[in-house]
Amino acid sequence: MWINANLASLTAQDSVVLANNRQVLAFKKTWNLQRGTSALPQTFAWKQYLQNTWKAINPNSSKRLISAIESRTLINQSMTRLGQIVDTRLLDEVVKNMDYCHAHLINPTQLLDSHHQNSELFSAWMLDYQQTKLTLNVLDVNDLSTLILNRDREISQPYLYGFKTLTPEQSGLFANIGHQVLSANQPNTHSSNQTFNTTSDEIFHVATWAKDLHSKHPEKHIAIVSPQLNSEHHQIKSIFDQVFDDVLVGTGQKAYNISLG
Repeated sequence: MWINANLASLTAQDSVVLANNRQVLAFKKTWNLQRGTSALPQTFAWKQYLQNTWKAINPNSSKRLISAIESRTLINQSMTRLGQIVDTRLLDEVVKNMDYCHAHLINPTQLLDSHHQNSELFSAWMLDYQQTKLTLNVLDVNDLSTLILNRDREISQPYLYGFKTLTPEQSGLFANIGHQVLSANQPNTHSSNQTFNTTSDEIFHVATWAKDLHSKHPEKHIAIVSPQLNSEHHQIKSIFDQVFDDVLVGTGQKAYNISLG
C-alpha cells in the first residue's frame, strides 16, 4: 500500500501526522519509492503524535503517561469497584466509548442526567477512572490534547494526510497549532489501484465489489487474496457476513468461503 501524494517538498525537519498506523507504513514505503535513502520526516499516527508532542514540551513532567494496557487495567478496576462484573468484550466496548467521548469532547458529567441507565453507568465508570488517574498522578493518551493546547511554547506545524474528517478534538488541536495538508496527486485514470484509510474500509469495499459481481454472475467463482488473512480473519468474516447478509447463516451455507490454506 502506498499513499497518493508527492513528497518532494518534505524534509527531515518536518513532521507528518497520518490517519492510522497502516498509513504510516504506507507513507514510509512511498517515501522509499520517491525519495530513496533521503532522511525521513518524523511520521506519526494520531496517538503517537500526541505522545511525542507532549513528551517534547513536558520532558520533566511529574505525571507519568500510562500505556494502553495500564489504562485498561485501571478502567477495569473502576468498573469492578462500582459493582460491575467485567469481561473482555464489555471492557473493549467501554474503552472504545471512552475514546469516542474524548475524541468528540463529550464530558462524562453530560451523561449523568441522561435518564438512561447505561449512559449513567458508563459516566460513573468514566468519572471514577478519571479520579483514579488524579490519585495516582498519571495520564493516559486521551488527556494529552488538552495539555498540549495549554502549552507555554510554540510547536512546529505538522503536515496531515489521510484524514477523511477530523474529530472535534483533532480540529481544535490542529487549529491551535496550525497545520498543512499533504495534497493527493491527481488520480491516474489508467490505473485501477486504490488506497483506503483503514483496513475495515478496504475489506468493506472488496466485499461490496464481490457481492455486486456475484449478483451479476452467480455462476462464477470470485477469488480474493489477503496477505494478512490469519491476523484479519475475524474482521474479514464479520464484514463479509454483514455485506452478504450471512450473519445467521451456517458456515457451510454462506455465500462465501474463507480458506486459510
